[in-house]
Amino acid sequence: MSQFLETLINDVAKKTSKKCNKPEPKVVVSGTDILFNNRNLSLKISQWLTHIIRNCMDHGIEDAKTRVSQGKEIFGTINISIEQNEGLLALSIQDDGRGLNLSALSQKTGIRIDEHQKLAESVFSDGLSTAEKVTSISGREVGLSSVRGDIRAVGGDIILKFADKTQSHHQYRPFAFVCTLPIALFGTGPIANFDRSA
Repeated sequence: MSQFLETLINDVAKKTSKKCNKPEPKVVVSGTDILFNNRNLSLKISQWLTHIIRNCMDHGIEDAKTRVSQGKEIFGTINISIEQNEGLLALSIQDDGRGLNLSALSQKTGIRIDEHQKLAESVFSDGLSTAEKVTSISGREVGLSSVRGDIRAVGGDIILKFADKTQSHHQYRPFAFVCTLPIALFGTGPIANFDRSA
């Protein structure tokens, strides 16, 4: 699965970075590898991850000028980790952009800005977007309701998990999308641990 993910993510990120006029990001895939030959599942995973990676590039990772002014590398990084636990496979997708716009979400939803968990859950509301401009590439939350519905239809789930352990008063908060899927869907078990960057 690691090779499948690496190929897919690099392809989507490369194409999207050109459309966004941003440097091609570094992609790091790590965790527990797994073999599977379920073509239907691979197509579904491709659709889900394509949507999320496009969001990472379009609204997650800042443009080169902004990144440099913040002391970051000119290109962004997208980290994908794969973990297996209690019959579930968890895919975690995180970019090193500014994070979730808590202020914009609060204004859109009416949820208090200090209720971070409720704000995190709200990104899966149908039709919600915090982007100032919804582009042809993606809207930061547009479509996440559909993605969650599709994943739940096969017995999985997707949540937004904050990457930092303490709640701050900053406007943005780093996070990861965590998608869990039943191992049984893959028809096989984990085969090895790996850590590879592209």
